[in-house]
Amino acid sequence: MKRFIKYTSTLALGLPLMILLTLAMISGTLLESYKSAEYAQTYIYYHPWFTVLNGLIALNILMATYVRFPFKKHQTGFVITHSGLLLLFAGAIANQLNGIDGSLMIREGGKSNAVYQSHTDKTFVLPYVVELNSFKLNHEKASGALMDYESEVTIDGKKFLISMNEPLNYGGFNLYQSSYQLESQGNISIFSVAYDPGRSLKYLGSLCLFLGMMIMYYFKTGIFAKSGSAEH
Repeated sequence: MKRFIKYTSTLALGLPLMILLTLAMISGTLLESYKSAEYAQTYIYYHPWFTVLNGLIALNILMATYVRFPFKKHQTGFVITHSGLLLLFAGAIANQLNGIDGSLMIREGGKSNAVYQSHTDKTFVLPYVVELNSFKLNHEKASGALMDYESEVTIDGKKFLISMNEPLNYGGFNLYQSSYQLESQGNISIFSVAYDPGRSLKYLGSLCLFLGMMIMYYFKTGIFAKSGSAEH
């Protein structure tokens, strides 16, 4: 057990894992550019191996923190920073396991709550129904170029406007105006639907990272020590 803890807490494990994560993120970005976001989600971001990689990095960070217990005062920044990293990875894993990222297609005058997720080839049912009242293309008057497109929808009896620059957050789900199809029998509006259950963990983790790095900087520059000596 001691050998396991010692190895999993070392940089010898952490560095290769971080390199693999970097390469995976680069590959995902390239796949999004040359293939599609759905392709990158299927083979990178939502694939089981990517979840395992994040889990191993989180284990390495946890063990690196554990072997330093009990913590000394000058390690406060280190502990907070690593706690922030753990929270970030926990948020990422929560999104990979339970997050929603799919498409909702509705024809004018119609309604739906079925979100198709291409990376899992499954359909998620929203806890509410979205009705598309109308779809509109906005063109620039001078050139006639397409500037924006928007949808008026009704959810739970309330009307909302969703456009390219104005997504809607309702019931914890974000609805983005992503595309459309113009058809004679009624235009179709296509929305991207996203739900991230790990968002709060990511925000808290980012805050911990900031605070931890600030504290490490202050200890390194001796500000705490100087202020402490000035009091005596």
